[in-house]
Amino acid sequence: EVDELKGVYDSISARHKKKDGDLSSETDTPFEILSWDAIKALELPPIQWRINHLIPSGAKVSIAGRSGHNKSWLAMGMACAMASGRPFLGCADFNVVQSKVLYIENEASMSSVRERGYMLDFDAAKDNLYLAYINKTLNLNDDKAVNKLYEQVKELGIEVIFVDPFISTAGGIESASADDIRAYFNRFRPFINDGLSVIFIDHVRKGDSGQSGV
Repeated sequence: EVDELKGVYDSISARHKKKDGDLSSETDTPFEILSWDAIKALELPPIQWRINHLIPSGAKVSIAGRSGHNKSWLAMGMACAMASGRPFLGCADFNVVQSKVLYIENEASMSSVRERGYMLDFDAAKDNLYLAYINKTLNLNDDKAVNKLYEQVKELGIEVIFVDPFISTAGGIESASADDIRAYFNRFRPFINDGLSVIFIDHVRKGDSGQSGV
């Protein structure tokens, strides 16, 4: 027992020893303060991108903007690029990793979705692109619904999910409630842990005056 206690003590002590360039104290704090040189010296895995410099793997991403500023067009273009394997916007700086994509559409009409699909050349992406068109209320702020989505995503081998728009799938939560929104996003943690990219399309809140674009 003495050896076991000593091992625990040594383990705890080691975590609080200063590292070169680490400006944090040896006390138990919830953060570390590092110099830039110390950060550069860290051995970190490279970021894996679905769309180079835009959409990382294993992460949540938000595309936000005012209504009518073409957020869905942008998101659908990204979805098509990843599913087809073609660079986003035809730009080599935005090369993609070809991926299986699920686009959850919970706002536009089916006619609008199909028209956009024609214009964005969804035919080039049809083998890897799935669309979930919701004609009734979808609540992804519910364990049962999210678990069902997770099962279907795993079965199909989906690697990227778009939720458009997120607020209409959030079970009526108040957009100003940070705790509720955080709890909603946390439901997607299993997807992120499995390496999926989840992109949420969001309308800019009322009161965000002076902002425009996406």
